[in-house]
Amino acid sequence: MTGLPPERPRPVDRFFGWLLIAVGALLALLCGACTLTLWGVAIYGMLQTPGADALGAAANLFFLVAFIGGVPTVGGVLLIWAGWRVGHPKRPAPKATPDTFG
Repeated sequence: MTGLPPERPRPVDRFFGWLLIAVGALLALLCGACTLTLWGVAIYGMLQTPGADALGAAANLFFLVAFIGGVPTVGGVLLIWAGWRVGHPKRPAPKATPDTFG
């Protein structure tokens, strides 16, 4: 069974695909690094000041940072995925011929 030759994406599609990947990588990298840093600050602060108040403040900071920093990080990952799909389109499935099953 011979497959169809892979369809090459247009240069404009590849450019915009790589542009989406670059923007998504910067967004995910910067927002993800900031989120991890602030989580580290929350854990460090909780360990330095034991008590119920410190635990509550650290938990609030943890969830606030997860929401504010996590949403753009996930958006960056989705932009990377979308850029990959634009730059590398799916190949069409080969069509079955009557003599394939004969």
